Amino acid sequence: MLKKSFIVLPIVFFIFGLAILFAGTAVKPAPVTVLFVGDVCFDWGVKDVIATGFYPFAHVDSFIEKATISIFNLETCISTNGEKVEKTYNFRCPPGVLKYITNSGFDIATLGNNHTMDYGPIALADTLDNLKMYHLKYTGAGKNLAQAVVPVIIVTNGVTVGTLSFGYMNPPTLKAAENKPGVAPIDTKLMTAEVKKLRPKVDFLIVAIHWGNEYVDYPNDAQKKMGHSLIDAGADLVIGHHPHILQGIEKYKNGVIFYSVGNFMFPQTDNVHLRATLIGMADLFITQTKNKKTVLPVYSFIPIWRNSVTYDPEFPGKATNDSILSHIQKISMPLNPKMFTLKKDELHGVTRYIIEWK
Repeated sequence: MLKKSFIVLPIVFFIFGLAILFAGTAVKPAPVTVLFVGDVCFDWGVKDVIATGFYPFAHVDSFIEKATISIFNLETCISTNGEKVEKTYNFRCPPGVLKYITNSGFDIATLGNNHTMDYGPIALADTLDNLKMYHLKYTGAGKNLAQAVVPVIIVTNGVTVGTLSFGYMNPPTLKAAENKPGVAPIDTKLMTAEVKKLRPKVDFLIVAIHWGNEYVDYPNDAQKKMGHSLIDAGADLVIGHHPHILQGIEKYKNGVIFYSVGNFMFPQTDNVHLRATLIGMADLFITQTKNKKTVLPVYSFIPIWRNSVTYDPEFPGKATNDSILSHIQKISMPLNPKMFTLKKDELHGVTRYIIEWK
């Protein structure tokens, strides 16, 4: 379910800047806005809240649905079948919860994570069927490895956007193989090969990756090395999750890495770090010459605060908003030799922050 793109008046000034920078080219307003969030799961306490008639995205759905393409990490299987895999935590949700996803305007579910296979291959097959039934595209899992690495490619408003998904698995036996269903695994050789294969087919390339250490503010060395490898291979944007809290934002060469965007709708609110999250956005501007089309992304984010009782994402008050902003800048500082500044921009009555690297 793709939505009409929206054009924001304050960004017109940025367009003028692009026009000066790319003299002799035709610069058009952003035809595509990609929106992305972190982990979504409707099990445990979320399930209990929904049973009371609560609608989980009431505060944010009218904003999400206005984006052209919206991406989330589905951190559960969608099934009533299957056998529980032996591990510490298992998530499973009935198909009906997907109505909250589609009603909110999401388009793409990334499945490369450590909970997609919580109830085995039968529940995985159900998950894929149920996503199709609710008209949601997906990537990151399949009945074999070849299917698990199939990207989602969307052509809209003259821009081709491709998305891949890979994930950490526990236990590792749940990864997809040549003749085995499962999740597209974190493997640098595999991931960079798939990025290079996809690069010539798209104008903007996204990799969603489930990685890192839980509840740690900063990416580990393996994450940074892997993120850089993905950008070097041709990715424009790397969206990370799994830590359940926010990690920093890094500009590396011509790409951007959000190391962890945290939980978006998830049965965890034990402390303030678990409640702070964000909505990320990439406005894709086009420059066109006679021989070449170039997509220029402008990145922004909106601080989000998750309710401690209902777990749902809400736009925070000023004090909490400023606290989240300060935290994001703090955890991003070690990642950027030239730190970014944040430019306030009003979008549909919501304040977002455009990232400008010095």
